Amino acid sequence: MKKKILKKADKMINMITSLEEYKCYKKAYHKLEKNEGVKKLLDEKRRLQQNIINLEHFNKERAKQEYEKKLLLIEKKLKKNPLYQEYKRCHEELDDIAQEIIQIIENNINTF
Repeated sequence: MKKKILKKADKMINMITSLEEYKCYKKAYHKLEKNEGVKKLLDEKRRLQQNIINLEHFNKERAKQEYEKKLLLIEKKLKKNPLYQEYKRCHEELDDIAQEIIQIIENNINTF
């Protein structure tokens, strides 16, 4: 039975990867990967987020606020970038589909 379920999961993955939403996401992701400016902003965003987490751990509120300001500036720059906008849109569409699938599975499991 387990093998049968896993086989069906593989089929579902194949179906998902053939969706236009998935293709849109992959295309946008590859465009981002090729754009050094966006990559640099995303790397900086991740670095700032990690620093904020570390500063929270050590209760460094003032320094944390400074990093949060820098993070907001990076996010504003990203939101203005058409490549990033396209990536976010495609990612959200694909994520919505994934959430629907998860919800259907949870609902069916919880009814037994």
